[in-house]
Amino acid sequence: MTMYQDFLKLALGELDHRYRGLGHSELDAALREHVAACRVALAAVRSGTDPSSAIAAQVNYDAALIRLGRARGIECDIAGFTGPKFARPTLEAALLVGGPGPASTAQAAAEPRAPSDLDRESPARV
Repeated sequence: MTMYQDFLKLALGELDHRYRGLGHSELDAALREHVAACRVALAAVRSGTDPSSAIAAQVNYDAALIRLGRARGIECDIAGFTGPKFARPTLEAALLVGGPGPASTAQAAAEPRAPSDLDRESPARV
């Protein structure tokens, strides 16, 4: 296990504790809000930022994505997150894929989407 995975494990434990007892829709809304806040913090990291702050922003965002994915039934584990950005694109894509509806999953996956769409989509299982 890498140090990054250790950080994720700790962050996921904090997220689990923070959201216990919420109903499904409340949990989804709270996790989407948390992902959005973490994404804003990650986007604010600039060259010259303290390295520990930059890593914390990466870990917080990835942990938020993992928790949202798990809450939506997407199997995701920290095993693929050996460092920032390794498994993130796959999980982001899974969260962006629309659930059952007029467009097929393949069409939904092929359509370009902005990261802010994470806040509005209900993804299918991957």
